[in-house]
Amino acid sequence: MDWQAAININRQALLQIVAALVALVQTGSMLPSVVRHQILRVLGPAESAARRLIVLAARFQKVANRPSASPVSQNLPDFAAFNRATKILRFKLFDPRKRFDWLDDQPANQMPKALPRISVIGVSDPVFVTPKQPRQDSAAITLRLQALQDALSDLPREAKRLNRQMQKRKTAPA
Repeated sequence: MDWQAAININRQALLQIVAALVALVQTGSMLPSVVRHQILRVLGPAESAARRLIVLAARFQKVANRPSASPVSQNLPDFAAFNRATKILRFKLFDPRKRFDWLDDQPANQMPKALPRISVIGVSDPVFVTPKQPRQDSAAITLRLQALQDALSDLPREAKRLNRQMQKRKTAPA
């Protein structure tokens, strides 16, 4: 099977999904929580699919064994002079750990979402309060989308990153 063709086909499909999500976000705006949750429902599986593509690309990439790192020179740069204003989020190569809160014996401290609707027929009129939908900042989602788009645009670089991390894991002390 031609794996490179399969990687390219799936990469193009994921780039189209990312483009649709970027159109929904509108950089620098506040998102209604409903739209934010809908974006996150699509973004999570898209990131997972990109991770699988990176693993596949890393598997077929030739790994060159690099010699051990040379000792660190005494002349280090002034790290305080670096610009901290630009934050570039790198794509996470490994899935985040799943949380199993439901296994805990203690119930979660959650507030009730609505007051009980108790009314007496003919005496009181029921009051239905529509909850205001909070608007949330889209900066974190924008950074994640940018990291995903960067990873998909340069799969060989991400495959090299994955291979380096796997080599570090193999050589790390137990």
